[in-house]
Amino acid sequence: MTHPDPTTQRIWARADRYTAGGNSRKYIAVHNTANTASAENEAKNLANNPGKSSFQYAVDDADIVQCVHDYDTAWAVGAWTGARQLIGNNQSISIEVCNPGTRFSQASIENLRKLVLHLMEYYGIPASNVVRHWDCHTGRKRCPAYYSGAGNRDWGQLHAYITSEGESMAQGQVPGAAVNAAGLNYRAHVQTLGWLDSVRDGQVAGTTGQGLQLEAVKITPPEGVELTVLAHIEDIGWKSYAGIRKGASSGEGSSANDPIIGTVGQALRMEAIQIIPTEIPAGKQLKYQVHVEDYGWTGWVYAPYATGTVGLGKAIEAIQMVLE
Repeated sequence: MTHPDPTTQRIWARADRYTAGGNSRKYIAVHNTANTASAENEAKNLANNPGKSSFQYAVDDADIVQCVHDYDTAWAVGAWTGARQLIGNNQSISIEVCNPGTRFSQASIENLRKLVLHLMEYYGIPASNVVRHWDCHTGRKRCPAYYSGAGNRDWGQLHAYITSEGESMAQGQVPGAAVNAAGLNYRAHVQTLGWLDSVRDGQVAGTTGQGLQLEAVKITPPEGVELTVLAHIEDIGWKSYAGIRKGASSGEGSSANDPIIGTVGQALRMEAIQIIPTEIPAGKQLKYQVHVEDYGWTGWVYAPYATGTVGLGKAIEAIQMVLE
């Protein structure tokens, strides 16, 4: 076999967490766990605790752990009430990448690729049938969060790599790992997780569905763009950050042209944000939206209008920006 079974451990789930048999194994569905537990601990949770969800494999930087037999039906992609199921639990092998909802690490990607290539070869699954949880029903769950959404470029790159023999991501080149010098880049500081990696135009900075507030943001605009940003912060109110331009470090510190928007280490909610382009090329416009706890995505607004909540005690969890 060209791609031997790469599984490093097998820790079987409780029998009441999946349906025995019945899986046609036509698809491979990629998920993320939305937490920081290891693959072994995710598997032990299925083995030791009752629950209403399961998956065939958990993958992290070090391990590939099988929890449910491929021919059994894990409870993973669901059957959403009021939404048409496109790919069912009984058609798919589900792989959970142990990740809080951000870009996958290179080590996890390599393990994911080994497993996907093995399963594709063993069951004759075509690359077109390697999908995201997002693709499995019209409810469009944002899973895996970083790679969700129609036309997500990073999913396109990741999918091409994990389903083929090509070397498009060799030498550790994870999509989105570096700042995109030509475009809009931003990064989030998230409660308990700290600074996440920089993302680029149109991608999600922060987390959703984990109850973790976004505490601060750093924005690196492209050449020819200057921004003023106002953030409404719990116990502080509106605070202004002016003169944000390209050429700053985009590191974790703060400077005049590269400020930390929000607070770090003070457990203060960022409740709303307003981005004002003070310099922008003709024909360009900036839009953005935020994900608010207990509410979800607010919907796109165009600069200089504000988005978020003020006075409702709700924290921003994530932000998306697009310069178009």
